[in-house]
This record gives sequence, C-alpha cells and structure tokens, in this order.
Amino acid sequence: MEWEALVRGVLPGPEWAFRGSLCYSLPAGRVLFGVRREATSDPEIIRIARVSSPLFVPTDRIDRGMLVTGATGEDLSLVSDDVRAIVRSVVTIGYDEREELETLISEGLDTRSLERAEIAGYALLLTGDTPSALRILQRVGERAADDAGPVELALWKRVGAICDLLRVGGFAAAREQLERWTDASVHELGLVRVHGVAGRAGLPTVGSRRGLGSVWPNRSSR
Repeated sequence: MEWEALVRGVLPGPEWAFRGSLCYSLPAGRVLFGVRREATSDPEIIRIARVSSPLFVPTDRIDRGMLVTGATGEDLSLVSDDVRAIVRSVVTIGYDEREELETLISEGLDTRSLERAEIAGYALLLTGDTPSALRILQRVGERAADDAGPVELALWKRVGAICDLLRVGGFAAAREQLERWTDASVHELGLVRVHGVAGRAGLPTVGSRRGLGSVWPNRSSR
C-alpha cells in the first residue's frame, strides 16, 4: 500500500498535509509536527520517524526526527509489522508546542552546538522568558563572532537582529520576526501553514538577506 493511503487511513482528523514522505499536522506552527517514512534498500522494510522540527529559524531542511520501533527494532516490515498501528500511535500521541519548546530549550542550554543554543534562545523567547533568551543569545552571538565561517556569520546576524529588536522594539517585535522566519521556512520547504495557504512568498529565504538588512548589526561594529 502507498504511504499516503496508509497514513490517511489512521489520521485522527482532516487537518494534516503531505509533502513527499512527510505527513504533518496543520496548522503548521513554529514547530513542525508529523510522521515521516524512510525507505531502505529492501522494499518490504521501512523506518518511521516522529518529526518535531523548529521552523522559527530560517531553514531548508526538516530534522530527521526520532525513529519509532516495531517488534524487532527500527526496521519495520510491511509484511509482519502492524505499520498502521505504529503510525496511529505517532499521530494520535498529541502535540503540545509548549512542551516541544521546553525540549528544545533543555537540549540547547548545555551544548557546544551554536545552532542548538540559538534555537534554545528563541524558544525561551517564545515561552515568554525574555531575560534568559537575551542572555543566551548574547552569549551565542559572542561565540559566533569568533568564527569567520559562512554558517556562523549567518547565525551571528540572526542573533544580532533578534537582540536588537528586543532592545528597541521589545518582545512583540522580536516575536514577529520569528513568525516571519517561520513563514520563510514554510515557503522554502514547500509546506503549507493551513490548507491552501503556503508560507508567504517574498519573505527572505534561507539564502537571502532581502528584507532583513535593516535590523542586522554591522559585524565590524561589534
């Protein structure tokens, strides 16, 4: 049976969309939730992952997610495993954005990964802890400024933008920027936020600086 037909048969309601092997919950929020199929070299064996991927940082990729297990492990047999029941267990487990944000915070507070620390800072902001968010983002920006790589430079500019917005425009302005980045990620990934409505075209995408330059700090001034 085709993946989409199999999944549609166990979805708890109509508010789901498909993008290739990914089935995700609508409305698509700042953290994308869904279930994804991974093919293997054996056509009768697949892997299934529960996906929880932050979109409030501009991105053109979805986190792989956490693989679920069947009777014999992560390799699921289309013949002997009850794949429908496994998918049902993932899509009906429930999704709470606050819990997902708190998980992202815990994963990023004590890490050497600048990307995870950046995500944790924004997640703190979205949960309302602005002082902690600003403190972490400033620390992330200082670390990123020491590296001249293109990934670190882009991260440094994003963090600087949010910190400046927090200082000048406050929580509401910074939160609106994260919403714009969410829309940009949705558009870049070819997803929809609600049925029939994609991410807003014209917003800056992952490789674009258009529209954000006015709030990015000058690196030489730091």
